[in-house]
Amino acid sequence: IDVLVGSWSSSVFRNNPHLDNLIVVEDGWFRQSDTRALVKLLSGLRHEKYDAILLFHRAPKLGLFFRLCNAKALVGLDLENDGYCLTHPVLEKGIAHEIEIYNSLIDRLNIPVDGTRMEIFPTEEEENRAKELWEGTGFGESDTVIGIIPGGAINPGEIMPQRVWQHYGMLSEMLLKDSFKVVYFGGSGDMDALDDLPSGKNSHSFIGKCSLAVSADLMKRCSIVVAHDSGPMHLAASSGTSVVSIFAPTDPRRKAPLGKGNRFLAAKIECAPCYHRGRWQVDCRRECIETISPDQVMEVINEMMER
Repeated sequence: IDVLVGSWSSSVFRNNPHLDNLIVVEDGWFRQSDTRALVKLLSGLRHEKYDAILLFHRAPKLGLFFRLCNAKALVGLDLENDGYCLTHPVLEKGIAHEIEIYNSLIDRLNIPVDGTRMEIFPTEEEENRAKELWEGTGFGESDTVIGIIPGGAINPGEIMPQRVWQHYGMLSEMLLKDSFKVVYFGGSGDMDALDDLPSGKNSHSFIGKCSLAVSADLMKRCSIVVAHDSGPMHLAASSGTSVVSIFAPTDPRRKAPLGKGNRFLAAKIECAPCYHRGRWQVDCRRECIETISPDQVMEVINEMMER
């Protein structure tokens, strides 16, 4: 079992005991149309003589590229009669969670799929780094710690400020006032978010200080992690901690972390959700995300803590 993935998200696959090989390509490798690099990659993939290729990306042009790999089966999504290159097309009908959709591709090969839990596997070195960082907070075992993810919603080739909830500062102040401890997660590109977040002995920032795998290991130590729809939200879900997720233009039925221990809040506004297959509503005013208040999120956190 090999996985081909862009460099931006490759670290979530590293150290995975279920994989034989990890093939990392530059983000945008197909859009940039470097013919020499594409031919070299194609030659290497054809050499492996794969029995099957599972294409989880929805771009129809990728179907043609991977069909040239000469695998016995090419399984992918047929969205609008654009799965002509696939040997085993899977029709995407109605609204379903992304994990369930991906599982349906595996099921198309008559391979049983059990469950929807995501996993990430930090190395021993990463676990030690997470332990060291957590000890640096000074928090004790009796402290209840809430994780806050104020950034994210930035993918290669796509920036989505419509997804970003702007009230983490107010929520953090409410949490600290109620004797919770608070930690902040994010990448180096999220440093500006710290300007709006309270600081002090009962809060601590990991923003820009650790890799994805280390962040996931740190999130395990939180009672709850709060995030809007973003990559770090899925990272929190993979850590096994409980997640409160915030949705507005995107559909929680497709993306919200699964499992009984998780909750989501969705904007109650007529035009939401409007995001579909890379497109926003033309006249989107970004009002939907503002309809979710810190009080609503705090109420959900308290309900979860009572349980």
